[in-house]
Amino acid sequence: MSAPLPPGSLSLLNSWRALRQRNFYRDEATKYGPIFKMAQFHKRVACITDLAISHRLLREHGDALITAVQVFSKDLTGGFLRYMDDETHKEYGPLFHRALAKPIVMLSSPCAREVMRDSLPELNAGVDLEQFLLKATRAVFTRVLFGIEPGTLEYERFRTVFAAIAKRHVNQRLTAQGVYALRQLRRQFRDPRAQVCALSEIAKHQGGTADDIAIDNLLFILRISANDAAGLMVWIIEFLGRHPEWLDRVRAGDTPDLPLRIIKETVRLSRSEYLYRVVSREFEFEGFRFPAGWMVRICVAEGHRDPRWFTEPDTFNPDRFVESPPTDSQYSPFGIRDHACKGVDLAIMLASALIEEVAAYEIELSGDGRTRPRDRHWKHWMPTSKVTLRPRGDSR
Repeated sequence: MSAPLPPGSLSLLNSWRALRQRNFYRDEATKYGPIFKMAQFHKRVACITDLAISHRLLREHGDALITAVQVFSKDLTGGFLRYMDDETHKEYGPLFHRALAKPIVMLSSPCAREVMRDSLPELNAGVDLEQFLLKATRAVFTRVLFGIEPGTLEYERFRTVFAAIAKRHVNQRLTAQGVYALRQLRRQFRDPRAQVCALSEIAKHQGGTADDIAIDNLLFILRISANDAAGLMVWIIEFLGRHPEWLDRVRAGDTPDLPLRIIKETVRLSRSEYLYRVVSREFEFEGFRFPAGWMVRICVAEGHRDPRWFTEPDTFNPDRFVESPPTDSQYSPFGIRDHACKGVDLAIMLASALIEEVAAYEIELSGDGRTRPRDRHWKHWMPTSKVTLRPRGDSR
């Protein structure tokens, strides 16, 4: 007799609740245990809220689980890094790991500080915070990835061409204009770069000229990952505005690693929500049947609020990372195993620049701290606060 399906409801109502209730997956785990089923409209999903179980699932059945590919990946030569087949990823994964390593990324740290310093005085409650930070993020990413300095004529020309790529959503293919822009930028970036950057590092390891797979991926890292980094910074401002004592400690400067701990805690609470896989062939795990064609949602956010590993798990407390750092099976903010995020150092550098520069201001938040309901199961929750920055000492 075959194993049963995981417990849980496949009702349409449950699918709707997951979009409206931020604690939906945690509540379902309380009801059914760490493995349960649900439906995300027409897709059946097995959810796992225990990170240790999730790590073991990927170790034991990784060959029966494939990455859920977003449609935009079809526009890239060789596919997007996160969705590459294993053979292609064996070549390009290590290449991008070197190209986005800390020594390369930190060369752009002065640029990141300058971009933040120049941008932040313009932030007020009438500005869309996410779009505001996305503009700054893209400027820094462009320097890190392509060696193009923000504010230059080359940067403005690049932005104009790249706009045809940037305006498309991850679930949309490029338009004809976007395909033409992609071809233009491929030709441009085959020429050697004078500035040391991710592109020049890749070219060095590819005989002097980066190939189309590498160039396409750098362009789509700018398109996709810059949005993720901007979302992280939105939450950093939200948490520092709600808990100004941590910004006071940054200003005091007595704990140099505090910005990094603020980033880690922000990621734990708000920016590492899930991983998706697709079951390519049926298997049994933990006494349950995982049918072919089902999706698996690894509920990272719920694992990061596990009271077994995190005291007062819903409280913003960067000091929890001072001693006894959590293991990978307790804290997996940037993915699991081979296809984990390669841009961790870039995200940390950029967010650190924001924290250090925003320390010159008082953060004023309007609103009650609620988050926006989602319209897709894979979208991140975002705060609804309006933000105004006041220079310290400004009594207005």
